[in-house]
Amino acid sequence: MGSFDASNWQNILILAVTLVVVLFFAFFWADELDIISLNELSAQSLGVNVTNVRFTALILATLLTAVCVSSSGIIGFIGLIVPHIVRFMIGPKNRWLAINSVLLGALLLLIADTFSRIFSFQVPIGVLTGLIGGPFFLYIYKIKVKKFVSAR
Repeated sequence: MGSFDASNWQNILILAVTLVVVLFFAFFWADELDIISLNELSAQSLGVNVTNVRFTALILATLLTAVCVSSSGIIGFIGLIVPHIVRFMIGPKNRWLAINSVLLGALLLLIADTFSRIFSFQVPIGVLTGLIGGPFFLYIYKIKVKKFVSAR
């Protein structure tokens, strides 16, 4: 399970620089990502180089994930929960989804880290985020099943 125990300023600096680069590209290509989410053929007909945008997004997401995991370890559910929560709150626009996901993810991690340090023994952050993430995914699953059943 991941934690912030081994974090230092060098790790934070590397993470901050990587985050700024990734967010710059996410903000710059937000419209293309929105168009690609419609479908590939529509995106190509609107002049979006789908292969280039997807490849660059994959590389940047992999880079950011690698830097985050190398500095704090595996902290489950944050990358899975937060974009769904933000999408519920602000909608599907990628321009605002990226930055708000970063901010809400950081806030959720700080809250989980604070709660993990309250106990007389240190609870890994991943355990707390798992306790939040599991029920949240069950809730999302319930909503999806209800929409599927009502659409029939």
